[in-house]
Amino acid sequence: MRRTRGFHVLGAAAVAAACLLAGAAPAGSSPSPTTVVRSLVEEIRAVLDEPALRGPEQAEAREGKIRGLIAARFALGAMAAEALGEHLAVRTETERQEFTQLFGDLFTWAYTRLVVSFLAEA
Repeated sequence: MRRTRGFHVLGAAAVAAACLLAGAAPAGSSPSPTTVVRSLVEEIRAVLDEPALRGPEQAEAREGKIRGLIAARFALGAMAAEALGEHLAVRTETERQEFTQLFGDLFTWAYTRLVVSFLAEA
């Protein structure tokens, strides 16, 4: 049951990621969203398998590297703006920057946990 739930959660995250990435470039000019997500998961698996990053003492370094991979794949600024919606216009530039930073941190942390948990179950 737990493994099935993990697949559903990762599947939902992949669909969300695909939707966010789908509008990033004109059709035919870049890899499909599914390919991008699959590639990201493979890169994360490589980080998890990297001997120098194994063990509990390397958890922070390992997760930092994974968060960097995730942050590079997602338009976190656009995602944060979309999350704020109509409320974006009434925020100061400082508030927008702070929200974007916090949103990016939360998203990359949550997505890291999700993918690492999924790969541990797979």
